[in-house]
Amino acid sequence: MQPSTLLRTGAAVFVLLGSAITVWLVDKAFRYPEIQARQFDNTAPLWTPTILFVVACTAAGTYVLIQAARRVDAGDDLFGQRHRRRPEEAESDNGAS
Repeated sequence: MQPSTLLRTGAAVFVLLGSAITVWLVDKAFRYPEIQARQFDNTAPLWTPTILFVVACTAAGTYVLIQAARRVDAGDDLFGQRHRRRPEEAESDNGAS
C-alpha cells in the first residue's frame, strides 16, 4: 500500500471519528440544553464551545494528513530533513567518508 494512500485513509478515518463525536455532542446538546459549565460563580455554555473545538481539531488533523499525502505524491521525503538520525545511518555516513 502506498504511503499517500495510508495518509488519505487516515484522514478519512479521522473525519469519520470527528463527525461521529460531533453528532453525539449535538444530540446531547438537544437532549440536555440546560447543562452548562460552572466554575466558582460563573456559568458558560458547554455544548457550543465543545462542538466547535471538536470540529476545529478534526479539520486541523485532516488538513495535516492531506497535506502530507500531497507532499508524498509530489515525491517529497517527509523524513529526509530530520535533525536526529538513527545510529545505523550515522555509522554508514562515517564509514563512507
